[in-house]
Amino acid sequence: MKRTTSLLLALLPLLCACGGGDDVRAFSTLYREAQGITATATVNTLIGDVAMSFTFEYRKAGEEAIVAIQAPEALRGINAKLLEGADGAVFIDYQGASVETLLPGIPGFSPADALHGVIDDLALSLPEAESADAWGGIDCLRLTFGSEADGVRLMKQVWLNRENGAVCHAQFFVDEQLCMSLEVTALTLF
Repeated sequence: MKRTTSLLLALLPLLCACGGGDDVRAFSTLYREAQGITATATVNTLIGDVAMSFTFEYRKAGEEAIVAIQAPEALRGINAKLLEGADGAVFIDYQGASVETLLPGIPGFSPADALHGVIDDLALSLPEAESADAWGGIDCLRLTFGSEADGVRLMKQVWLNRENGAVCHAQFFVDEQLCMSLEVTALTLF
């Protein structure tokens, strides 16, 4: 039986010794060097007057990421593979059909790839801003990631547990309007 050691446990002494920007770099390394990630997350969207809620199981091993819908019940059991196109667009591949996500060319801004986008930001980018903040009674580090695509200002705020780097919550903004939020109920890196 292959034994895997959680990167969270292996890096815990390093993480506890860090402060400020060092935490961000340590957490970035944590996500970048993870061989795999599993998570359960709920994504709530609000586009105009339409609110929707989805619960996903997320699995990433190497370059492959799979999202399995758990709720709503009508979509339960649908599994989709997230594929990245040459221009950075994310496609959902389901039983051989590929469908571009909600905002073409803007990965990480649809319910299915929200967590995937947050993990990519954590692994591959440095935030524009960071601050201490609490979320759900947990001492967190709030990171702000921003970009622009086709004249649209995009922003993600991500709350990481300061103790272990786990994603707790994220909010997604398009032109300063909140369009989506993410709650992570379970996360394992290995």
